[in-house]
Amino acid sequence: MTIAKKALWLAKLSAIQSVLSAVPERDKSKRVAATVVENFNALVADVGKEIPELRDALPQQVSLRGEFMRIGQADISFLDLEILAEQVCNLLKLVES
Repeated sequence: MTIAKKALWLAKLSAIQSVLSAVPERDKSKRVAATVVENFNALVADVGKEIPELRDALPQQVSLRGEFMRIGQADISFLDLEILAEQVCNLLKLVES
């Protein structure tokens, strides 16, 4: 059985969105774990490589440098990652299978 890459990306994004939407509003400004951001960055890079038409519309890679990395967190909040995940999801929905 073969699963289309687009379906896999959408499934991964759905999982990210599901978890992020469950974060209480009071915690939305807290930082996201670096491993989550690494996975998100890899997904965005893969989409850009496989669908060049989307490359310029995709969000920039989330930085994994800076003071927060010492404690295993990226310099992005839950809310910001939620917005970026939604953008990528919506862009993928524009692509015909």
